[in-house]
Amino acid sequence: MNVALRSRLEGLHRGLMAGHLTGRDASTASKGRDRETFISSFLQRILPPGYRFGHGDLIDAFEGCSGQIDIVIEFPFFPSAAGIGETNSRVYPCEAVGVAIEVKSDIEAQWDEFQQTHKKVNSLQTAAGAVQCRTNLGIFERVCPVFGVGYTGWKKLSSVIDRVGPGKPAGILIIDKGIFCANEVFRRRRISNIDGDPEKSLWMFACCVFECAQAYRSVGIMPAAYAEDGD
Repeated sequence: MNVALRSRLEGLHRGLMAGHLTGRDASTASKGRDRETFISSFLQRILPPGYRFGHGDLIDAFEGCSGQIDIVIEFPFFPSAAGIGETNSRVYPCEAVGVAIEVKSDIEAQWDEFQQTHKKVNSLQTAAGAVQCRTNLGIFERVCPVFGVGYTGWKKLSSVIDRVGPGKPAGILIIDKGIFCANEVFRRRRISNIDGDPEKSLWMFACCVFECAQAYRSVGIMPAAYAEDGD
């Protein structure tokens, strides 16, 4: 790995863990703090400008709703709805979302909770006529890829590897141990699983998110479909 890049990623890793450790005993606020730390101390520092990060509910045109998603990376050309006084919490048509990320303090202990969120997202239905063209990856999710991030969690890659794949989460990152595992579809983009290397694990996670967000070339749907009454 390039020495200069590794040095920067080492600093980001230390910042993430320091932010998490500072707030880990403040249970009522820790979830929001961990989410904001992951955005401000990592995603915004490593992904290209132009991505909009938020959190909120994913919906479809058939009354489906995912419940609260920790981090949503949305496409900039599709409408979504914020409440009065809200800046980042929004309601997102599912076709408007490139990546959904759930951030956990301990993803191993909170795995069942994460699985329920993934199940709800995967149950959403894209509207008839929605065309999602992924020139590099192919279509591997019904809606959008869901990634799980744990500040802590399993200690070995072997404990994670069977938890991703078709019909499962797109990838899992465990920050403290430097573990990253992704759907095998990412292999064609030279993205590999990482065991015990914090800097490489952060970089591979960022590469996966980038691939998912930029692989959409067109989303052919009329947002007005969300205003139509059901039969």
